[in-house]
Amino acid sequence: IIRTGKANIVSIFDGWKSFGPAFIAGILVPLYTCFWSMLFGIPGIIKSYAYAMTNYVIKDNPDMTAKEAITESRRLMRGNKWRLFIMDLSFIWWDILCVLTLGILLIYVVPFKLAARAAFYDAVKSSKEAKQISVQPDVPAVPEAPVAIETPVAPEAPVVQPVFVPYTAPEKEEVVPSTYAPEQ
Repeated sequence: IIRTGKANIVSIFDGWKSFGPAFIAGILVPLYTCFWSMLFGIPGIIKSYAYAMTNYVIKDNPDMTAKEAITESRRLMRGNKWRLFIMDLSFIWWDILCVLTLGILLIYVVPFKLAARAAFYDAVKSSKEAKQISVQPDVPAVPEAPVAIETPVAPEAPVVQPVFVPYTAPEKEEVVPSTYAPEQ
């Protein structure tokens, strides 16, 4: 729906084309997240956001295995986990309304959240593809212009090194008594 703008009843069955990898990913992602959650919980939350785009990767690449899709999801989410967390946090008021309506509002909120995640996936994917294109080594980012005029270079002045002279205290002079006598 996000890509085409049209909702068809036939699109409900598009997921069956890649049922095997999606089913295996549906088992592996919660399993991996559970293992990471055993480390005080926070790593599990971080990894759940790293694996969040696995189903979308499988939908775009039905020939990909579940492990390859998980790896691709981790690559896509590198640097984007915080953005997805903030997006999920923005739905907190919708979640509160769902609780207040005893789940009736979920009919509207769940598709809305899934559509927002799909749009997030498309944005992250296009962003990563744009970065990949701009970093290719065989394509120069800026075409080099030939240099036609050589600029004259001024001759270098000789470098004078400062001379270090250590401080020596002056010698004490001998005091000579005065022979002056005032007149009386």
